[in-house]
Amino acid sequence: MSCNGTVPRIAVVSARVLAYFADPLRPIFREGMAGLGSIVGGKVPLMAAQTGRPLSGERLFARVDRELLEETTLTRVGVLRPITTLFCPQRFLEYPRDKFVELGFDMEGIPDDQETVLVWNPTVYVFAARVRGELPKEPVEGRRVFEINLLKDGAKKKVKRRHRPIIKAWRKHHTHGRAIPPIIEIYDEEDPADEPVASASEIRDEVD
Repeated sequence: MSCNGTVPRIAVVSARVLAYFADPLRPIFREGMAGLGSIVGGKVPLMAAQTGRPLSGERLFARVDRELLEETTLTRVGVLRPITTLFCPQRFLEYPRDKFVELGFDMEGIPDDQETVLVWNPTVYVFAARVRGELPKEPVEGRRVFEINLLKDGAKKKVKRRHRPIIKAWRKHHTHGRAIPPIIEIYDEEDPADEPVASASEIRDEVD
């Protein structure tokens, strides 16, 4: 159930391959809009164009390893409230053009009063933002659902020990080692007993 008492809708978002950093995309990355800062599989950034409006009608971009394309399915769960604040990485890593592609996901048709939650296959993580409300624990057939909160640096939330390398990689490549990223908590729906074991401060001390 979503926060307004309705059953969330689950639908596959169609994707089409875009040119690597094609000219129409450059303003999105160059102007530093607030966006969805993510690392897929621990290394691939994900970003959504965001100009202070809900994500409805925007276009979402992800650079995905070609080897993952056939085994990766993007699923959308319509839920929650309008997005008001999202985190955007300062820069993107440069990947070989022959190995990575960009996928564009048309978000047209998503109501303005709903937030978009992205879910990938079990081998890939997506760091998605949610502002308020509760993420529905509706299963996606054949997929594992991950909830990732983007929290302010120093939040009291905890992070699982097995996710430390992902956070360290994010910090190294996107903040030049200056600050721990606001990626703090990961919830695995299929393994709710897998409790977080390390606090943000513990990770900060370890990385420092």
